[in-house]
Amino acid sequence: MAAVTIYDVARKAGVSPATVSRVFNDSTLVSKTTRQRVLMIARELGYTPLKERADNGRKAVAVFVSSVLNPTLAQMIKGVQSVLRVHDLPMIVFDSDGGVSDEIKFLGQLSSYPVAGLVLSSPHISSEYLMAVRELGIPYVLAYGYSTEPDVPCVYINNLEASFQVMQELFALGHEDIAVITGPEGDLTISRQRLQGVRLAYLAAQRQLDEARIIEGDYSVESGYQAAASLVASGRPLPTAIYAFSDLMAIGALQALQEAGLRVPEDISVCGFDDIELASLVSPRLATLAQPSFQVGQESAQILLEQMERGEVRQPKRELPYQFVRGQSVQDLGKRPRAAEGGMNRG
Repeated sequence: MAAVTIYDVARKAGVSPATVSRVFNDSTLVSKTTRQRVLMIARELGYTPLKERADNGRKAVAVFVSSVLNPTLAQMIKGVQSVLRVHDLPMIVFDSDGGVSDEIKFLGQLSSYPVAGLVLSSPHISSEYLMAVRELGIPYVLAYGYSTEPDVPCVYINNLEASFQVMQELFALGHEDIAVITGPEGDLTISRQRLQGVRLAYLAAQRQLDEARIIEGDYSVESGYQAAASLVASGRPLPTAIYAFSDLMAIGALQALQEAGLRVPEDISVCGFDDIELASLVSPRLATLAQPSFQVGQESAQILLEQMERGEVRQPKRELPYQFVRGQSVQDLGKRPRAAEGGMNRG
C-alpha cells in the first residue's frame, strides 16, 4: 500500500500542503483549530512526516548542476528549494563545473552524504551514467534532460521541437544564412537535441544548412563572444542571423558584434535560448526561446518527493511548455530599408 503523503492530509483537511508542513514544524502561523484538525486527520490516515521517515538520518536532497553561475540552472535550483522548504527538507547543491569526471567522482561519494534524493541536471547523461546513478539506491530525477528509458523520471521541454520553432521564426522573417552557436560537443542531451531541431528545420524548408556556420560554444558569455568574433574575422560575408543555444552566448555574441561596429539587428540579427532576466535588460532586447526554469525545479522536486513518499511516480515524464519571445534583436528582412540591405562586412 502506498504511503500517505502530505498532499493526502492537506486534501482531506481542506488546507494547503504548506499548512500541513507548518503544523508538523510547530509554526505559530497556524490556528489552534486548524492544527488540531490536521493532526487528527494525519492520525486517521496514518501519516508520518517525511523527515521522520528518512532512513539512517538521510534527510537532505542533493541538487546536481554543471554551473551554479548559469542563470537558467540558478532558477531551477530556486524552484527546487521552494518545494523543499514547504517540507522542511534541507538542500545540498553540487557544482561539477561541467566536468564529466568530476560528476562521476561526486556520484561515487554521494553515499557518504546524508542524502535521501537527487535532482540531477547534467549534459553527460548516458546509459553508463544512469547506471552509476541507479547504484546509489536513492530516488532521483533528471531536470532539463530527457531519457527514453521508461523508469527514468524527467522534467524537460522538447528541445528538438523548440529549436525547430526558433528556426521557423527566423525563416519566416527572411533569414536563411544563419550561424548556430551550439553547446559543447560533450553535451549528449540538450545541445544535441537543439542541433537536431536546426537540421530538421532546414530539411523541412528544403534549404541547405552551411555546416561551416555551426560553431561550438559552452553556454558561457565568453564562448558566444568568441564565436561571433570569429565570424567577423573570417573574411566571409556575415550571416543574416546568429542563433545561440543559450542567452548567455547570445549576449556574448551581441557584445562582440557591437564592439566590431555592427548594428543589431540592422546589420545582423541575434537570437538566444532560455529567456533569462538579462535577456530583457540588454539593448536591443534579446529575441529568445523562453523555458520555465523555476517550474522545472518545482516539478523535479515534486517528482522526487513522490518517490520518497510513495516509492513510485504517477507521471515520471513531465514535458513543460515553451514560448518564442520576439524581442528587438531579430530583424524582419522583408521590412529592411533598402539602404541597409548590404549590411557591414557582407562582402
